[in-house]
Amino acid sequence: MIYILAYFWDYLFFNPKEFSQHLLAKGVSKAYLIKTHNFEDIGHKLDVFKSIEKAILNLKVVELVYRDQKRRVHPYKFANVKGIWYLIALQDEVIKTFTFTKISKLQIFDDYFVVDQGILEKIENEESLWFSNSKTEVLLKVDFSVAPYFKRRKVIPYQKILEEYEDGSLLVSVLMTFENEILQMVQYWLPNVKIVSPTTLQDKLEKTLLKFLNIT
Repeated sequence: MIYILAYFWDYLFFNPKEFSQHLLAKGVSKAYLIKTHNFEDIGHKLDVFKSIEKAILNLKVVELVYRDQKRRVHPYKFANVKGIWYLIALQDEVIKTFTFTKISKLQIFDDYFVVDQGILEKIENEESLWFSNSKTEVLLKVDFSVAPYFKRRKVIPYQKILEEYEDGSLLVSVLMTFENEILQMVQYWLPNVKIVSPTTLQDKLEKTLLKFLNIT
């Protein structure tokens, strides 16, 4: 609950966790109407979800199959972003993010794991779901027509407005862990957002769009 609220309220309240506690206080919630993305339907995997939740709370080691590979992990957190559920876990000392609905063949072991507070802090402080010590800066040109959305809140993690031009357009810097997280965001905002650099990323986006147009 707190993780989800933090995602949406990060730029309205200094401390999202304090706001979450305030929201849950008796008589306070009736003052608010919070509309977020619709949650995906996980009813067909609810037993698996509850089993992982129990493993997280009880610090139990989990084995699962993901992308046809068997993985033994320490489950740390469930996260919900834009209605989609993810499991954040530690595998071979590396933080991994697993799309929940793609998890299969779950097994909970009797073995316990010890929570690494440094890992936990990194998970809770990371702005995106994708964890890496290496991030690449991407510069975006944002058209004046959608600039207010980027000024109002962070549309994408690690967003910084570097310059606002006379026509109202913006030069925005973001940090990228994986190409797809930027490409998907830019596609959503087309034609009002363009990748300035790296140019290879803009080229890849254009090739993807041309391929789509040729198919359709």
